[in-house]
Amino acid sequence: MKQKLPGTSSHPRKVISPNDDARLLAFGIDDGLWKRIRTNIPDQLAPESEASLRADIERCCADFLGRCKALRDGGVTAEALKAPGKGELAPLDKLAKGLRMAADAWAEISGNAQQESLDQYQRRHYGKIHDDRLGDIRRYQSLEELARDAERRLNALRELGEPVTMTARPELVRDVKKCLRDTGLNPTVKGRVYDEKGGEPTWFQKFMAALNDNVLGNDGWGAPGRYSPQAFYSEIAKAFGDANRGNPKIL
Repeated sequence: MKQKLPGTSSHPRKVISPNDDARLLAFGIDDGLWKRIRTNIPDQLAPESEASLRADIERCCADFLGRCKALRDGGVTAEALKAPGKGELAPLDKLAKGLRMAADAWAEISGNAQQESLDQYQRRHYGKIHDDRLGDIRRYQSLEELARDAERRLNALRELGEPVTMTARPELVRDVKKCLRDTGLNPTVKGRVYDEKGGEPTWFQKFMAALNDNVLGNDGWGAPGRYSPQAFYSEIAKAFGDANRGNPKIL
């Protein structure tokens, strides 16, 4: 059974990403890999054009890998802020509320129920249960700090607003398509490949397959042999066509 990879699906996912700039990653394709990938391009290119195209494809891959990271991390954050059912608290709400209750309880049983700064708190004696002789109780001093930090994080993430719908693979296809067209090439696709009415994939679909197999791997559609070529080429064709019909707002 093939494992579904998080964050790389073509289907939209709700994410919350506090820092979009964190998605940008340094990325490069070495000479040997580029030679294998570019063999699928039917036209000869001038050295300057090929160098520019290679840099653009590297940028597309870096942006794609950044989007995958944002999907994985931002998807987890969105889930932490999502209530599992009506009237229930989201996991991060539970954490903040639980830590606040624990911090207030500690303040009460330690004789520190008055509101004080952390420095003032640390200078106090430990109060009512100082002599319980069951172990070092000073570790509970950090509960107030933890509670405040959880509340700060919860409020900051809530202020970002509703989760944003995001995908990764369709954007990669459209970005690569644009790079090739900007170089003067004319990429095309076939919607049906390897069936009775289809045939061989186009050079653009083969180029995307080589890019995946040699560069993206598990972050893309999976390593060679771990994805269906027919489904892969169909997905490339769909993303290619969607670019001409307009798309929903994507992060």
